Amino acid sequence: IDDATAVRLAPALAGAGIEEVYLGKNKIADEGGVALAAFARSEHGPRKLSLYGNQLGDAAAASFADAIAADPILELLNLSHNAIGDTGAGRLSEGLGTNSRLRKLDVAVNKRMSDAAKNILSHSMSPEKLAKRSARAFKAAALQLLLWHARRRLDAEGEVVLPLRSLPHGVLTLILDL
Repeated sequence: IDDATAVRLAPALAGAGIEEVYLGKNKIADEGGVALAAFARSEHGPRKLSLYGNQLGDAAAASFADAIAADPILELLNLSHNAIGDTGAGRLSEGLGTNSRLRKLDVAVNKRMSDAAKNILSHSMSPEKLAKRSARAFKAAALQLLLWHARRRLDAEGEVVLPLRSLPHGVLTLILDL
């Protein structure tokens, strides 16, 4: 599979609802990578996307960074054995800042990426960082639950019908402790 084929394939994958896509050891470069990043970002994107052993560079990495930042359902992204450099690694690191779902990002053996950049990305995917991102996502969901529950307790004039204490005690305590 080359760039042109990947560009044509990406929209079809997005409409198919495929959860795992393995396109390793092909000739996909930046143009195809950009298209596949759009697929990864889409509402029906994959949970796992492996593009190891292609020719992806910094432009593709930047597109994947934007996709990752949008917090898609993507849990595993394999970009190892490509041509991503330090610029692409930096962008990927930035994208991880707002992501709560990605569990594994593999950038090993990228010809143009320094060991320092690989270490930064590795640190970004450490269990401690993953726990913080998961905690942020949990807090956001808990706050939405609290607000939804509070709105349910208002009558037509906006007056509280039932107190907020009607939430199960454990849930309320957990939310307030956040």
